[in-house]
Amino acid sequence: SGGLWLENARRANAMARLLADRLSGAPGVELTQPVETNAVFARLAPAAIERLQARFAFYTWDHQEHVVRWMTSFATTKAEVEAFAAAVREEASKG
Repeated sequence: SGGLWLENARRANAMARLLADRLSGAPGVELTQPVETNAVFARLAPAAIERLQARFAFYTWDHQEHVVRWMTSFATTKAEVEAFAAAVREEASKG
């Protein structure tokens, strides 16, 4: 209770920063916003978005600009972030 919410928020935010770090500079991935919370916004090729959405649940933030929003939570693990980032890098590199 007391500080649990803050601890949970810090963890979620840290996992979002880790995801952004793992994807920064990746071919086919353009981070469109600074990571300030537990959300990562990125521009990908439409085909890459489609392939990733077949494997993972996430929201397309702007369909015209091909920007997606990835969210992390207090329960997101480093292993999950690493695996997701690897999948994004793989699919984005295909265009």
